[in-house]
Amino acid sequence: METYALKQRLAKSTLKRVGVTLDSATCVKVSGNSMDPVMPDGCTVGIDTSSTQINSGDIYAIRYYGQRQIKRLYHTDDGGVRIGCYNNNEYQDINCTTEELDQLNIVGRVFWWSVLR
Repeated sequence: METYALKQRLAKSTLKRVGVTLDSATCVKVSGNSMDPVMPDGCTVGIDTSSTQINSGDIYAIRYYGQRQIKRLYHTDDGGVRIGCYNNNEYQDINCTTEELDQLNIVGRVFWWSVLR
């Protein structure tokens, strides 16, 4: 994930329909192939920065040990979080233990993405 400053035109009615306020919407460009084929390198994602509570299986913009990433998050039975990718051929899920939760910062939930090929 590159930066938190891309400009993208989305209709206010679209944001309202998905429950995202204008103030909490931001867009980033995805870099890398960990979310292939759903979110390939170079696609743009919309993030709701007001949505930081994990709904298992949803996609989030996160910082994990300082590294910015777009990943699927899941609650684990032991109170930790499983960090997952779509590209399971090249990447394995990461288990963030309860002791490591202070290294996981949820920037926001991904509510939209666009892919141009």
